[in-house]
Amino acid sequence: MANFHSYEDVQRWVDKHGLEALRDAVQSSIRFHPDNRAMAIDWLRDAERLQRIAKEDEQHEFARRQTVAAEDQASTARQALCTSRVALVAAVAALLVSAWPFIK
Repeated sequence: MANFHSYEDVQRWVDKHGLEALRDAVQSSIRFHPDNRAMAIDWLRDAERLQRIAKEDEQHEFARRQTVAAEDQASTARQALCTSRVALVAAVAALLVSAWPFIK
């Protein structure tokens, strides 16, 4: 029989028996004393909340990396546009120089 006085007690029990065992034990109202069951349920809710926060942090980090990559791509596209404009001016100048004798 488990006696939970704090979340640390619940964590030690989970470390020894496993998270699924705690979930199974909480489902049965006769496995734990009502006070211990309430502490275990609170611990499970807190653990799930922490997992959601960690997942959201991971998703935010992924979105941040995507934003940085998009900004890099936009910068590269601007540079490519500038380079292509210079190449267009050079091509037009070369065309005029090569066609000049025929235009006269």
